Amino acid sequence: MDQFRVTGGPIRLPIGAVVAITPEQLLIREHRLEDLEDGTYRVVEPVEFKVGETLGIEYQGLSKALLDQIDPGLGQAVKRQAKAATADKPKAKGK
Repeated sequence: MDQFRVTGGPIRLPIGAVVAITPEQLLIREHRLEDLEDGTYRVVEPVEFKVGETLGIEYQGLSKALLDQIDPGLGQAVKRQAKAATADKPKAKGK
């Protein structure tokens, strides 16, 4: 799990996202997270992080728009992998 810094305004992580955060960050978000007992937490209700906060994020399933709001200097390889995974998905056929 790579560390990221929020840079593009507050971000809202969707249900199912997995994060690694500090005890201080956990205090105000504890009711929205499920402890996975390995130092990470699964989002069970959408949760927000403000500009400047640093956290570990599992990128799988996160939107490109959300990934664009985190510091590209931290975890750039993860962002490239996420974009590549999105590009590999079959496109929906138009009507």
